[in-house]
Amino acid sequence: FDDSRSIMKHTVSVQWDTSFEKTIPKQPLWAFVTVADLTDEQKNLILGTPPSPPLMPTQALNQILYGPPGTGKTYRVIREAAAIIAGQPIADDQAAKMAYDQAGAEGRVRLATFHQSFSYEDFIEGIRPVMEEDGKAAFQVRDGIFKEIATEALFACLERKQDSQALSDFDSRWSGLVQMIQDNGELKIPGLADSEFVLRMNHLGGIDAERLGSQSIENCSRNVLAQVWAKLASLDEINSTQSRNAYGKNNQHHIIAAVFNFMKKSVRPVSNEALVSDLALSDKHSIVESYLELGPASGWQFRSDKAFPPYVLIIDEINRGNISRIFGELITLIEDDKREGEANALRVTLPSSREPFTVPPNLYLLGTMNTADKSLALLDVALRRRFEFRELAPDFMACANLPEEMRGVLKRLNERIELRKDRDHRIGHAFFMGVRDAEGFNRAFVRKVVPLLQEYFFNDIDGARFVLGEIGRESEPGFLRQITAASADAKYQRNRWRWFTDVEPGMDCWSRLRETLGS
Repeated sequence: FDDSRSIMKHTVSVQWDTSFEKTIPKQPLWAFVTVADLTDEQKNLILGTPPSPPLMPTQALNQILYGPPGTGKTYRVIREAAAIIAGQPIADDQAAKMAYDQAGAEGRVRLATFHQSFSYEDFIEGIRPVMEEDGKAAFQVRDGIFKEIATEALFACLERKQDSQALSDFDSRWSGLVQMIQDNGELKIPGLADSEFVLRMNHLGGIDAERLGSQSIENCSRNVLAQVWAKLASLDEINSTQSRNAYGKNNQHHIIAAVFNFMKKSVRPVSNEALVSDLALSDKHSIVESYLELGPASGWQFRSDKAFPPYVLIIDEINRGNISRIFGELITLIEDDKREGEANALRVTLPSSREPFTVPPNLYLLGTMNTADKSLALLDVALRRRFEFRELAPDFMACANLPEEMRGVLKRLNERIELRKDRDHRIGHAFFMGVRDAEGFNRAFVRKVVPLLQEYFFNDIDGARFVLGEIGRESEPGFLRQITAASADAKYQRNRWRWFTDVEPGMDCWSRLRETLGS
């Protein structure tokens, strides 16, 4: 039988034994029966319980993993995303990465990295220049990464209303129209009066209509056409006035009416099976927009089983962006109880497209935040209130090959950084994941840790010397070396210390740290 588990429609071969009927002989035998002849208990024994759709996990919808540099935040957030998609923790790292990659290929996981130039237009929507096929530049409202995945996630929460015969007929005819255009590359249809249109698929999966003789391009919106169809499906032909009255807005209703009439007369409905799974993103966008404007009257409703498949948006370096500028109205919409389908659900009208928008209940936001990065202001308090925070602290026990003595020295180094600086600037364990000996330790310390210390203690040489355990060891060649000026230049001297990398780049850092910070 097939994966849909519609078992009542199939015939199976069953091996009988004493677990079903005491009257059956103990010697197993083969019998050919239909599933309809079995009791429910026997069906479950033979076929097992049909698998349920993956339920949304119980994790928080909005989370931020934070910690000092090198604590594995990006590494961990990928595993967290895979666990959310799978609905359960995945212990094996390789299996988690494979699950993450598969979810990414399916469009259920997206990754964005915030930076100082990242904007609302990149995240939600904005007017962007595009190059048309004729080489001319034009401007279009383009969806950002958050709106795209929110549209996909909300569409996954919807199901077709069983009693919506008109919209079901529209879906099948629309698919037939798209197939006709794709088969020939374009399709000529009659307009109203004496005009004609040529329909072509655009790069977004929608339909553009060129009016012959004028070379003007009009968009045939699936959303508008669906709403007109839902109200006027009983008519065989309509005009632009009827189309405008049915939609209630001033739009390109000449082409809407023309396509309506052509679909009624010349498009053969295709099978309703697999219509939903084959929809392009533009079609899903139109269905979601129609649902938000019309509700159940659009022919779509929230899934009755509430088993919404989870979607995940990862926001790396979330504190490096201008949060209030990027999130805009999402500051309110991402709250758990403000999402679509919840008790206090809210919707907004987006400023550029003038479309209704909401955040679905199955979209998870996972952010990472480097606590040592203060290049911008601290994370917006309004956003802090809407996220759960999980700290990832340095854990040198995660470095499987790192000798125990090195773990102890690095732990004491972090304790001194916390005393002199703060806990947000500690050294992460990720820098030493591949270290197993003194040579590897020196390489990691010089290339990764020393630059951090130089940044942390840029105007605090005494702090750097304290952290590295060099107070009172001025006569020894350590990490910071005294600069001795000539007597004639001494009165001009301001800088009295230089880092060892200027005079002895190959210094044995591990031996020095073991001497100053060892037990």
